[in-house]
Amino acid sequence: MGWVSILDATEMAEILDTPPEWTLIGYFCLG
Repeated sequence: MGWVSILDATEMAEILDTPPEWTLIGYFCLG
């Protein structure tokens, strides 16, 4: 398990189609 926060938050929000009120701070990698 790892924590990744080096991605462009705006681009990831578009890719994941998240609600506008969400703030991406990072994501977990499993595997």
